[in-house]
Formats: sequence, C-alpha cells, structure tokens
Amino acid sequence: MRSIVILFLLIGVCLVVVGYVQSNQQCPPPVVEFKYVPQSFEQEQNIPAPLLSIFGSMFNEDSAWEQTQGYADKYTARQLNSVNQ
Repeated sequence: MRSIVILFLLIGVCLVVVGYVQSNQQCPPPVVEFKYVPQSFEQEQNIPAPLLSIFGSMFNEDSAWEQTQGYADKYTARQLNSVNQ
C-alpha cells in the first residue's frame, strides 16, 4: 500500500515538473502575413462586375450533361429563331 502511494507521488511530481517546463518554454515569434485587400465595399458597389462576360455562356451553350445524355441538339434556340424568321 505504501509503495502505491509513493508511485503516485512520483508520477504527480513528474507531471508538475513537465507542466512547469512546458509553460516556461519560449515560443517562436509570430509570423506576420500581409494580405492584399483589393477594394472597399463602396468601390465594389460603384464598379460593378461584367456579368455577361462571366455568366453569358451559361445559358447559350450546352452543358456537358446535356451533351452526354443526348439532350443537346446541334442547333441552339438562337439559331432556330434565326432560321424560322
């Protein structure tokens, strides 16, 4: 019984020493990261993004799914309208 108490006492002392050493270790200096902030919110609202150049082909071109499933025709809706007129 006495040996178990001494064993727990030694383990406790070891844990206290390890905690003290870890708390006193020197941390490396923090790394400073510089990030580029392009525009403010007001500038972003005054200069709108060109939506047609970004999303213009979304509805005019066939998607890959339509092409593989056989839903894509060789004529788009715009070409069919020009043929019918």
